[in-house]
Amino acid sequence: ILLLNSMPWVSRWSALVYSAGMLMVVFGLTVNQASVFDSARFPQKYTDGHQRAPDPPFPGPTADNLFWFVQVSDIHISSFVGPSIGPEFADWCKFVHTIINPDVLLVTGDITDAKHFDQMGSSQQEKEWMQYRSLRSACRAYNPQVQWLEARGNHDAFDVPQIGAELYKQYMLKPPKYVDSFTLEKRFGNYSFMTVDFNQSPGPSRPFNFFGNYHHDMSPELTRVLQTNSRSNLTVILGHHTLNVVTDSDKFMSHLSYGCLYLCGHLHTLLNWKSTQRLYGYHPSSNLLELEVADFKDHRRFRIVSVDHDMLSFNDVSMHERPIIVITNPKPAQYVVPGREPLGRVEKSTHIRVLLFSESAISTVEVRIVDSLHKRWTRSAVHVQGPLWVTDWEPAEFSDGPAVIHVDARDEAGRESWAEHVFLPRHNATQVPALPFLSSWIISADLTWFGSTMFLLLHSLVIGILFALRYANNQLRSVISFPGLSVILRPLSQFSRRSRLFWPYSAYLLWLRFLPWFAGYLLHDQVAVVFLGGIWFVSSGQWMPSGLNCWFGLLHLMLMDVPVLVVGSLILQSRGSKTRGAVSLAKTNILTTLSIPFFLWECHKSLEIFLNYGLLAVFTNIAWFYSIFLHMFIIYTCRSV
Repeated sequence: ILLLNSMPWVSRWSALVYSAGMLMVVFGLTVNQASVFDSARFPQKYTDGHQRAPDPPFPGPTADNLFWFVQVSDIHISSFVGPSIGPEFADWCKFVHTIINPDVLLVTGDITDAKHFDQMGSSQQEKEWMQYRSLRSACRAYNPQVQWLEARGNHDAFDVPQIGAELYKQYMLKPPKYVDSFTLEKRFGNYSFMTVDFNQSPGPSRPFNFFGNYHHDMSPELTRVLQTNSRSNLTVILGHHTLNVVTDSDKFMSHLSYGCLYLCGHLHTLLNWKSTQRLYGYHPSSNLLELEVADFKDHRRFRIVSVDHDMLSFNDVSMHERPIIVITNPKPAQYVVPGREPLGRVEKSTHIRVLLFSESAISTVEVRIVDSLHKRWTRSAVHVQGPLWVTDWEPAEFSDGPAVIHVDARDEAGRESWAEHVFLPRHNATQVPALPFLSSWIISADLTWFGSTMFLLLHSLVIGILFALRYANNQLRSVISFPGLSVILRPLSQFSRRSRLFWPYSAYLLWLRFLPWFAGYLLHDQVAVVFLGGIWFVSSGQWMPSGLNCWFGLLHLMLMDVPVLVVGSLILQSRGSKTRGAVSLAKTNILTTLSIPFFLWECHKSLEIFLNYGLLAVFTNIAWFYSIFLHMFIIYTCRSV
């Protein structure tokens, strides 16, 4: 209000009304996003009765109505780094095909690394694709009955002009399409697997190829496939990108009229924080459960998913873990495919069911349950057939509310492992425990919206403060001198009142918002122009929106523009203070030294742009290259006062 009121053409009441309106908008957006994020932690609205829930068959002592499949993602076969990836992937494949023996193997993207030897440049390396094809052929020879389904990742689309490129026809089992479908037919039902491709098309070289796009061309086929799959017992959607980094992902989710499971990769283990290594969550508006799996490249992780009497369970494990355990009944209460699982079968089941996988024979399996009243229950499981172990139980023995099932297993090689999850002995949607907040928040957030909103807020704040301080009236000057605010506003006020600093800096910020950042060879043979909102390909005239650009712009403001503004303003204040001599010079030198990391980061980004998009992208680069000279000019001018 004070900033607006300082402007002579804005009345006090207009400032009050405008600011109140902005506060209401921000509050409404905050409440809406908080509601979405909170809903992403619970499957409550989806866990109503299923039409098959009260009907047999129920999970019992025999190996019927049960199958499982495997997902692996982000393999990153490389010609330059990670020489052990290929051999270990071959070992993993042998274990999967001979011991786990799934019906389907899902490879959800980033099959190859597609980076140059410097790990900064990027383009498709045919040698990597040849290695993958060779590994896949050797793997499939162990068990040709396993159905392989492949999806492209963003690394598989580096510097690729279109989805139908000849490269994929030569090295993938099926040429990729925006939407594809496969139906697994079992004696007890049909199960659909639908592949979606959100990669940018054309696919630029890195770094402008991390976010995906919803392609409007996929809408008719998506509608047709979803309508066909609606008759299946369960629909599994596989893709590479997490939906939070897919621009216009809401348009994709608007097609989902029934519950689906979306399996993806892409984010690896996200900074390797414990709370973000397992990114699972719900999309409340679209009947969708999304499960991201960690990467094979660095962590050698993969996922086993079981479908037992049409109820889904899974376990994300390391390739070195033995025995591998998947508790199929009772199913985990936190992960429910909305409206598609007959959850009532848990309370009518007669046996706890566990899948165990190891090269050595399993020697002991112990099952423990602790219910909501802390009643403890222990049994030993017995082998039935294949990897299935069971033990009888009576769900009615346990109290209402969440209970924890824990399974310990040991094989004859002496290796031990365990698995546990929360379940409901009697299905009650109001008692479903929440998913971890941070992981479900990340997976359900619209990062395109979030990045653009944060950029515009920070950009507007910086521009607004500088203009307000330059044209401040007496009322705002009293705010500048207010204790606490004066520490930062007084130096910024000195900066904004010097036209030699104010106008170049303000013009540069406005350029970032409205004008092109640079032009370069985003494809090896095509020039494109990069804006804040997307990329324009000159030869084809195609406009491709990109949610990633706003994040680059936000990082640019946070790591370069704002720090240089603050450091320059503090240098200006130090040079203009009453302190003289060595003390003033020392403060100035210290502040100048603090600006060096920002210049190094700009130089690194300029080098990355050059290695990927050529000299043209450097010489036209206002955002990263010429900003170096602007920021040097600001620091030099502030020191020269």
